[in-house]
Amino acid sequence: MTTTTSKENRNLILTSNKNNFRSIIKKGGKEELQKQMQLNILILANCYTSANFNNPLTKTEKLTLNACSNTVINQFPELGMKELDLAFQLASSGKLDNVPLKVFYGKFHVGIIGQVLKAYKKFRHKVIVNNEAIQKIESEELKYINDAPKVLIKNTLARIDFINDYFLLKADIYNSTPENIYSKIKCNWITTLIDNQIVNFDANEKKRIWLQSKKNVVKKLNNNLFNNNSTKREKAESKEILRKIKHNKYSEKLEQKNIQEYSKQLILKTLLS
Repeated sequence: MTTTTSKENRNLILTSNKNNFRSIIKKGGKEELQKQMQLNILILANCYTSANFNNPLTKTEKLTLNACSNTVINQFPELGMKELDLAFQLASSGKLDNVPLKVFYGKFHVGIIGQVLKAYKKFRHKVIVNNEAIQKIESEELKYINDAPKVLIKNTLARIDFINDYFLLKADIYNSTPENIYSKIKCNWITTLIDNQIVNFDANEKKRIWLQSKKNVVKKLNNNLFNNNSTKREKAESKEILRKIKHNKYSEKLEQKNIQEYSKQLILKTLLS
């Protein structure tokens, strides 16, 4: 079982959405689908819960696999076969809500696969909604691109890239800590995200985030002074900025750092909301 990245997850889900169990059944492939699904469920059960089905299967085990495949086909017809593997990957990594696979160790039944897929559907829905948002924004951005000057085309494509990167990161929040997400945020996304109303806070919330951002910057500057990984240049710059803060003097570098931190915090809080 190979693990997939958030971008691959999105592509897999969108592809499966067009070739799901429902469409296979409509084409008359239900019998073959059930055989393939039972084999896939058997592999998933043994890999992720160590259910250790017998070979050959007992009568009870055959009935269990049949019930599981029927449940998947009837209750989750919008899914595709590869999504079953993805659902258990996410569950085993603790990325799906309320699915403690460890509790199911050594056993497998209809309730387990139902619980995993029910939680996976919530994850899946967010991915699809995010993709629809991207497509809507892209269509608006590209509406006049054929008649636009080259510089505007370049800027438009850059904005689309920013939005794509944002939604890819949002889809990956299940796989990351807030610190890891923060490290991947680019502060130059902020104007595009605000223009498209993706980042949208009221005045009071903006003020609160701004004040907190300024505190974060001062904390980082102080940490730089004692961080062995900081370069001499970084330490010298931090020391100079802190000196100006102490004497209440204006610092252009401090202002830039405050704005950058504020931009990243606005994006981070939108991603985590």
